[in-house]
Amino acid sequence: MICKAIKPQVLKRLLKDCKIYSVPRGSNSIIISKEIVNFMKENKNTLVSALNYTIAEYLEGFNLSPNISRCLKEETTKTRLPTPVFDKIIEIQNSCCFYCGNEGKEFAQEHVIPWNFVRATQNHNIVASCTPCNSSKHDSLPAKKYLDKILERNRSLESLTSGYSREMMESLYENCRIEYHGKEEKLWEPSSI
Repeated sequence: MICKAIKPQVLKRLLKDCKIYSVPRGSNSIIISKEIVNFMKENKNTLVSALNYTIAEYLEGFNLSPNISRCLKEETTKTRLPTPVFDKIIEIQNSCCFYCGNEGKEFAQEHVIPWNFVRATQNHNIVASCTPCNSSKHDSLPAKKYLDKILERNRSLESLTSGYSREMMESLYENCRIEYHGKEEKLWEPSSI
């Protein structure tokens, strides 16, 4: 029996949602059968995961962090842009690293807003980066001047990912900055600059 922890207005709503307990007449307590308690104990991990997923889906409606429920639900594999799309990005950058500006022949597909935050590989967030910059940046957010630079670069892309807008990119950047770094922390810049 669970008592003194449930407010009457909550109890009324619970009765409409599920029938895994009973309420003694005129009481603010509930009785859960032993079979249900045993089921909950045996399936605790699954039930907790389902509850967390449901809460995450609900929070996505209020929280600007993308893909909360997908991050909880599955292991997302990092993908790459198709070679012709990435080659066009390298061409727009004049075969130079997006961050340090050094010329090169081989570049990494670098997520300006870290992949661990957006969990997607889309042309509006990918730049060509030299190995030293790509390695040192890792999952950091770059200084704001690189947001401005990629927003300008994106005007040169022939086709942008569906749903892209300058405002969306600025919002993702700001949310990542707050959640990953805080407002006061210095953001990443290449060491050669």
